[in-house]
Amino acid sequence: LPTKVQHKLEATKILEQKLGRYAYVSCDIADVKYVSEMYGYAYGNVALKHIARTLFENLKQDELVSRTTGDHFCMLLKYTDVKSLERRIFSMAEQASVFPIDEIGGTHKAVFNCGVYLIQGGEDINMIRARANAARKKNEASFKTQITFYSADDLAHELESKELESDVVRALRDRELEVYFQPKYDINTEKVKGAEALIRWNHPEKGMLSPGSFIPACETNGFV
Repeated sequence: LPTKVQHKLEATKILEQKLGRYAYVSCDIADVKYVSEMYGYAYGNVALKHIARTLFENLKQDELVSRTTGDHFCMLLKYTDVKSLERRIFSMAEQASVFPIDEIGGTHKAVFNCGVYLIQGGEDINMIRARANAARKKNEASFKTQITFYSADDLAHELESKELESDVVRALRDRELEVYFQPKYDINTEKVKGAEALIRWNHPEKGMLSPGSFIPACETNGFV
């Protein structure tokens, strides 16, 4: 299979040729690490090879699959409609998910966690991958294969996050962040023993914002 860098280059080349409608699929296989630890790394490698071979054999012309990291695979798939695409991804995952774990016929069924982004055209491959990954990360731990599509709500949240990121830069520059102190009172001595520092954002348009509305974004982009 192509490496992560090769995958990006080949995917970009295919998309530039405008050979049809494409979806980008980001897949984590939850059980490969477990198989390696329980049955040995040789069987973990057997599992990865089986998954790679099965996904590859299900590709059509001008489609791609790549193992980008340990148990993470990415695919560039053609599609005509969303329902048939979802069925196809599920079928590929089901075929690839069962692999041998011993030499006497024992098998293990893995769980695929897939995020899908329907490519609009003219988009950068890094942004495409990021949105497929974002859809995948919305899935919770499960005992069955999950397929989640990047949605309009996800896009709205992404745009809001970008706007918030820009606003935080200005807020730091203009000193819009304020600290409030919540006293910690000792009922035995009846004295204040300290305080909890609580940040607030005095936003010029949205008013006073609590930490829950901006701290998670700050943690994500490193502003904390």
